[in-house]
Amino acid sequence: MTQPAIIILIGGGHASGKKTTAKLLLKEIYSSIPKEKLSVELIDLNSYTSDAASVDLSKYSSSTSSAIVVNKDKHYPALKPSRFNFDQVKSDLKAKLSTPNDQPQRVFLVHGLYALYDKEMRDMAQLKVFIDSDADSRLIRWIRRDVLKEGDDALSLECIINTYL
Repeated sequence: MTQPAIIILIGGGHASGKKTTAKLLLKEIYSSIPKEKLSVELIDLNSYTSDAASVDLSKYSSSTSSAIVVNKDKHYPALKPSRFNFDQVKSDLKAKLSTPNDQPQRVFLVHGLYALYDKEMRDMAQLKVFIDSDADSRLIRWIRRDVLKEGDDALSLECIINTYL
């Protein structure tokens, strides 16, 4: 005999706080329910980017950066739904849906820009959350997160603004 897993989808705009909300929810759940009785797994849609989104971008200039984000030697495809492999997400979720009774109840927190995009994923979920935030606040958080950070992964302000617009 198995007990059904619970799927919670957390979607919203760029830098609206989806990952932060998922992490805070995880922390809040574990502060109320012991880990022996409940297992919560965070699933980031960014780990399901499709290889098909990788294209030869040498023909694109900075004038087309609304479709392609370019940073130094790195190219980033536009953040569109086609970038994500929803079939793989659904396949992984279906494989995890049932938990034997001797195991703790399982909860899957799926968060990402397009977590609410796919109808079949929405139908699988018991709870759907859309994080809404003021556009100015989101842009500022996006800049802080992706432009002001250190290292090779930092994006240029121009890239963020072009993608935002």
